[in-house]
Amino acid sequence: MSTVKYCLNRILMLLLVVSCSQNMEQEPMKKTNGKDEIPPISVEQEVLDMLDDLSLNTTHVGIEKVPSIYGENQKGYVVEKDIFLLKTEIQDMHKAHLALKDKKRSVLGRHYRSRFLVALGANGKKNLKVFAFKNLVTADGQLGLSKRERRALRSAVNRYNGLNRLDISFTVKFSNEVEDFQEADIWVFNDPLKPEDVSGANARFPKRNGKPGEFVKIFNLNGLSFGRLEAVLTHELGHTIGLQHTDYYTLESCEGRDVNLADPNPLNGVAIEETPVETDSKSIMLSCLDPNRTTGKLSRFDKRALRALY
Repeated sequence: MSTVKYCLNRILMLLLVVSCSQNMEQEPMKKTNGKDEIPPISVEQEVLDMLDDLSLNTTHVGIEKVPSIYGENQKGYVVEKDIFLLKTEIQDMHKAHLALKDKKRSVLGRHYRSRFLVALGANGKKNLKVFAFKNLVTADGQLGLSKRERRALRSAVNRYNGLNRLDISFTVKFSNEVEDFQEADIWVFNDPLKPEDVSGANARFPKRNGKPGEFVKIFNLNGLSFGRLEAVLTHELGHTIGLQHTDYYTLESCEGRDVNLADPNPLNGVAIEETPVETDSKSIMLSCLDPNRTTGKLSRFDKRALRALY
């Protein structure tokens, strides 16, 4: 076995072993279609209370442990379907919320960004390296992207790269080489540990240090049309560079979820003034994408928001 393949196998084994190890001693694991399924872990009430104070939807908060390309695996919380937050980030947001508690706040139905954005280079530009393994299968299942998923990711990236007057861009690379994995800014991967009856995606926001959100995770999206798959990837890439859900404060695009929250917190979504007050029904960044959407097309105001930020 070559040194590169040996290193790659060691990395993947560590990622998957650590991901599988959480809370195993407390409850027996269940079998799903022949696969071991990790029992769900209860979210701490302290975290739910902070999220509730921040006017974030707490109906479907989950705990996940995700591999990081910058260091050891990260335990965090998936909020509003596809936003991954560390506990320290939730605590920081809550402290800032308490500091503004008595101040008058106003949130309108326009496009929003996250608290931090990707830092541009000295030349005022930034190219982000996006990486995915090619069809890589581990003992637990698919980690790399299929040919169809890779094609959809390229198409999603082209949606951003095709915009005029944008100072941020993406370069995509697919391989099974560990060096490419280590050099990436954003890693896109399949989560082989998810039960087969659960599908979705989530991503990270940019960091305080100006780095983009370091991953986009997808799971069990084989049943989506190509256009719908492209739309999901376009949406998640938007999160990695700082686009918040367009309707984050009402979740009006999500039937059956909380709407018209009484006291939305502007720290969770900074309004982009160049966008309209009315919620953009065509936005790629709606909390719940229309199941009939057939492309990852950016709306007119998605583009305006991006140009305002970058």
